[in-house]
Amino acid sequence: MSGPVVLRRPVAGATIGQEQQIRQYAEVGNFAIAEGYMSPTGRVSTKVQLRAAANYAARVERLEANRTGRPYAGVVGHGPDTTWTGRPVSPFWLDMDDAINASLGRQAQDYPLGYKPTHFLYEKDINWTGNGNW
Repeated sequence: MSGPVVLRRPVAGATIGQEQQIRQYAEVGNFAIAEGYMSPTGRVSTKVQLRAAANYAARVERLEANRTGRPYAGVVGHGPDTTWTGRPVSPFWLDMDDAINASLGRQAQDYPLGYKPTHFLYEKDINWTGNGNW
């Protein structure tokens, strides 16, 4: 099971800044795929221990950012989410709006465990040519 991960706006909509965050998440996800940061088994469950470890890693990242004078304005987002990498410490940390972070995390559940992303893209950026090419 593999294919694209299509990222959508929250049901309530998104501001231009929030859409930029979705696109940044897609870019970081694609870079993570290219650099080998993704889980070799595809999407994994983040219940219990992995979720606790991921939350702890985000708290440590926030504290370090504050300590070094580069605080996050929003939430500390895993880029890409732990469910895709299987790693509690993100390969890339993202400063995200809480609604966007929560929405993207929830959307990952639309894909079955074991699903391997070939690429991430924002739904508004899909350019279908009609001949089988994106």
